[in-house]
Order: sequence, then C-alpha cells, then structure tokens
Amino acid sequence: MLFRRLKVIIFILCVIPLLNGCRVVWVDESKDEKFEHNPDKEITLDTNVKLYRNKLLIRSESNLPVGTTLEFHLKPYQDDVDTIKFENYDLEPQDEVSASGTSKIREDGKMESIFVSRPDEGKRYRLEVVFDPRNQSKDVQERFGTRGELMVFSKGVTTVAEGSEKVTIIKKVVNIKKVGEPNGIGAKLSLASLKELKEANFLEKIQLTTSSK
Repeated sequence: MLFRRLKVIIFILCVIPLLNGCRVVWVDESKDEKFEHNPDKEITLDTNVKLYRNKLLIRSESNLPVGTTLEFHLKPYQDDVDTIKFENYDLEPQDEVSASGTSKIREDGKMESIFVSRPDEGKRYRLEVVFDPRNQSKDVQERFGTRGELMVFSKGVTTVAEGSEKVTIIKKVVNIKKVGEPNGIGAKLSLASLKELKEANFLEKIQLTTSSK
C-alpha cells in the first residue's frame, strides 16, 4: 500500500510541471458580463454573407475606427452533427479553421468586401466575424484598451480567457448549411451574437440571420 501511494505522489509531481506549461484558452459567449452600457460608445458591427458554391462574399459596416481590422473564420461541423442542434446553435463547430480572411474598415464605415473560400460544399460550417483589440493598431488600442478593457456593452461582446488574463472581443456568427440544403447556396445571411441566437426561438433565429441589405 505504501509503495502504491508513493507511485501516485511521484506521478503527480511529474504531471504538475507539464500542466503549468500548458496554455488554456476558453471562450464563454453566453455569460452575462457587467459591461458599462453607454449607447453613445456602443460598437455596431453589421455583417452579412452571400453564399456561393465554393466561396462566401462578406460585407460589413461598423462605427469602429478607420483602419480597424476584422477577422473572419470558417469552422467546420462534424459530418454527423444533429440537424436540430445545428440549427438551434446548441453545438459548437470543430476548433479547426477551414478558411479565414481579414479586412479593414474604410473612411465611409464600410469594410473592404472579401471572399472566403468554402472548401467542401458537402459540409456545414460556422462563419465568425471577430474584432479583437489585441490585433489592432496603437490608435485603436488606445480607444478600446489593449485587451478590450475600455469597451462598453455591445451586441456580440464576449470574454476570452487566456490563462489567468481576460480579453474582451466582439464576435458574431452564423451557421452555414450544405449546398444541397435549403439556403445552402444563393442565400444572403446576417451574422448575430451567439448569445442572442441561443436565446431566440426558431422564428427569431430566422429574423436575426436573414439579411435585409
């Protein structure tokens, strides 16, 4: 018994240094954070996507400063993902990024339109638009903080924790169906905050993700 306990202690002592060297990153996009609510400083980020067979055309308008960089990530779902859970945003996509791109906000408040490839028309995806203060110019960081600490409440605001530090970002999403499914091609969709989509009923989800522009 004493020998077994000694083996356990030795194992724990060996594993702890490995765990200390690991970087843990998690995202809580549905948690209510106590951000200051100031409508005059609220960030607007209106993004829509037009679906083509092998590519996605993305446009965006925002009150973010000129030169702000927006990031786009296309993440695949498992092939056997449950359709209802997919449509209800109850399941997260895989961590891998199948395609990505960046663009900047112009003086007119619009983003330079970009195309992001759709690698597999037989897969379902989630498209994300992200404003991350860590990846911005010094001028933008002075306004919102290097880790988003000066940001006020806005739709899509969420907290990313990297180790013991927290970063505030803006993220909006939309799920994209296969080409052979309804609205899987030719549709024009809007991106919305994940928190809104999770809380919305079926009809409200349609309204949130249906683009009028």
